Amino acid sequence: MWIKRLIMKLFNLIKTTFGMLAAYLLVVLMGSNIFLKNSPKINMEYIASLRETPSKISTYLSSLGSQFGNRDKILQEEIETLKKETGVVEIAISTDEQKKLADSISQSSNPLPNAIFNYVSRGVAASVDEKSKQGVVRIDPSTNIKYKRFSRPDGTFLDVMIVE
Repeated sequence: MWIKRLIMKLFNLIKTTFGMLAAYLLVVLMGSNIFLKNSPKINMEYIASLRETPSKISTYLSSLGSQFGNRDKILQEEIETLKKETGVVEIAISTDEQKKLADSISQSSNPLPNAIFNYVSRGVAASVDEKSKQGVVRIDPSTNIKYKRFSRPDGTFLDVMIVE
């Protein structure tokens, strides 16, 4: 009986020690980034990056799952189905036009000052300004993007970005 109590005390001691160590590391690693240096103001960029972390992790895990499936085949089937249903025709784009499309995407650091970006795919994050309802897409520089152009039956064109 006394061995069982000793084991429980030891287990509680280990739990408490681990909890204290985790709290200490959390304060040491994160505490210096939460507040701006020498002021009581909160660093909003760091808070925004903390808010993005769960969506980054879920996007990464979902992209890992899609790498093992037939992602390209499924995407191609979806494009073909949309073409048949809507009468849209795909038009080939030259490499010069693809470069122009890539350059037309603004790569500003943060066009919406208080925007919180949520990752929608690996390397692509989106945000919407609540006041102006303006949507902004942020693309990481290391992300490979393929452009496709489609012609609608009414004569207008639609440019589509596909993350590779």
